[in-house]
Amino acid sequence: MIWTADTYRRHGIGQALVQALAADSGCAATDVSWSTPVTSLGQTLARHLSPRGIWIN
Repeated sequence: MIWTADTYRRHGIGQALVQALAADSGCAATDVSWSTPVTSLGQTLARHLSPRGIWIN
Protein backbone atom coordinates (compact mmCIF):
# COMPACT_ATOMS: atom_id res chain seq x y z
CA MET A 1 0.00 0.00 0.00
CA ILE A 2 1.14 3.50 -0.76
CA TRP A 3 -0.28 6.47 1.05
CA THR A 4 0.75 10.12 1.09
CA ALA A 5 -0.29 12.56 3.82
CA ASP A 6 -2.57 15.40 2.70
CA THR A 7 0.16 17.95 3.37
CA TYR A 8 2.49 16.29 0.85
CA ARG A 9 0.00 15.46 -1.90
CA ARG A 10 0.39 17.02 -5.34
CA HIS A 11 4.16 17.36 -4.86
CA GLY A 12 5.19 14.32 -6.93
CA ILE A 13 5.75 12.03 -3.95
CA GLY A 14 3.07 9.51 -4.89
CA GLN A 15 4.36 9.33 -8.45
CA ALA A 16 7.91 8.83 -7.20
CA LEU A 17 6.75 6.06 -4.84
CA VAL A 18 4.85 4.24 -7.60
CA GLN A 19 7.80 4.53 -9.98
CA ALA A 20 10.18 3.22 -7.28
CA LEU A 21 7.82 0.30 -6.54
CA ALA A 22 7.59 -0.53 -10.24
CA ALA A 23 11.36 -0.30 -10.73
CA ASP A 24 11.98 -2.51 -7.70
CA SER A 25 9.49 -5.04 -9.09
CA GLY A 26 11.10 -4.96 -12.53
CA CYS A 27 8.07 -3.56 -14.34
CA ALA A 28 6.82 -0.26 -15.70
CA ALA A 29 4.59 2.05 -13.68
CA THR A 30 1.89 1.38 -16.29
CA ASP A 31 1.84 -2.28 -15.18
CA VAL A 32 1.11 -1.52 -11.51
CA SER A 33 -2.38 -2.48 -10.32
CA TRP A 34 -4.32 -0.40 -7.82
CA SER A 35 -6.27 -1.84 -4.86
CA THR A 36 -9.39 -0.40 -3.32
CA PRO A 37 -9.93 1.85 -1.59
CA VAL A 38 -8.44 4.38 -4.01
CA THR A 39 -9.07 8.06 -3.39
CA SER A 40 -10.09 10.35 -6.22
CA LEU A 41 -6.58 11.84 -6.16
CA GLY A 42 -5.17 8.30 -6.27
CA GLN A 43 -7.26 7.56 -9.35
CA THR A 44 -6.04 10.79 -10.92
CA LEU A 45 -2.45 9.72 -10.25
CA ALA A 46 -3.10 6.25 -11.65
CA ARG A 47 -4.62 7.69 -14.82
CA HIS A 48 -1.69 10.10 -15.15
CA LEU A 49 0.80 7.24 -14.89
CA SER A 50 -1.27 4.92 -17.11
CA PRO A 51 -3.20 7.05 -19.62
CA ARG A 52 -4.23 3.94 -21.59
CA GLY A 53 -6.20 2.59 -18.60
CA ILE A 54 -5.77 1.37 -15.05
CA TRP A 55 -6.47 -1.91 -13.25
CA ILE A 56 -8.25 -1.54 -9.91
CA ASN A 57 -8.94 -4.68 -7.92
